[in-house]
Amino acid sequence: AERLEPARLEVHLTSPVEVKTEWTLVATPRSEKLELIRLSIAGTQATSLVLPVGSVWELAGDLPGFWVKRQLVEITSASDPKRIQVELWPLGTLRGKLAPCAASCSPPRRGLSCPAT
Repeated sequence: AERLEPARLEVHLTSPVEVKTEWTLVATPRSEKLELIRLSIAGTQATSLVLPVGSVWELAGDLPGFWVKRQLVEITSASDPKRIQVELWPLGTLRGKLAPCAASCSPPRRGLSCPAT
């Protein structure tokens, strides 16, 4: 059960490329008693949230052209701020060509290639 005692969650962003635009950190509570939080962040600046001890949150990011790994965070103590890293990655495109196996070849059990003939 959530307690009303507040705790600080420090969010630090890491990215292999420079982020010059504003993006949104989305914190979704696992409890129906708490409300979703949307926080605008400029570039890679660190930020913090004050959340109730005992609460559990899913953190995600919203920035067009980037992917943010979702994280589940439990707020366990008010005495020490919890620090997390949020990874922000530029989206990419994967291109390729799938070719069907020859009529005499059976589909592979693993991977995407047919056995050599």
